[in-house]
Amino acid sequence: MTNKELLQYKNVCFCIRKYKEELKQLEIKISGASAANLTGMPRSGKTISTVESSVLRKETLEERISKLQQTKESIERFVSSIEDPLVRLWAEGRYIEGLSWIEVSHKYGKGVADNTIAQALLRYIKSCSV
Repeated sequence: MTNKELLQYKNVCFCIRKYKEELKQLEIKISGASAANLTGMPRSGKTISTVESSVLRKETLEERISKLQQTKESIERFVSSIEDPLVRLWAEGRYIEGLSWIEVSHKYGKGVADNTIAQALLRYIKSCSV
């Protein structure tokens, strides 16, 4: 796991939330269109293509959510696997909570300077990826 990959955690979580919101709206749209088709009233080709495109979009979103969820879990596993409790706390602050180095230092640093925390954590990550 690299620093760049770890820094994607917040973006991954954001995308998962947005895709789930869109998925929920699509499911409402699909069920509404399906219910409208059960009335026995004549259907236009446009309704069918709208439903079909919604179903295709739904499948695409489900695939994206699944991949993003795997990335999220991979980052969480990496951070939770850090044996040193202080380094793990710094990693949780930086990557999971999305804090800046200064914020990590103030919240979890115990008087350790932000650049020292950054160097220590980046050195740890580099040692894991070698």
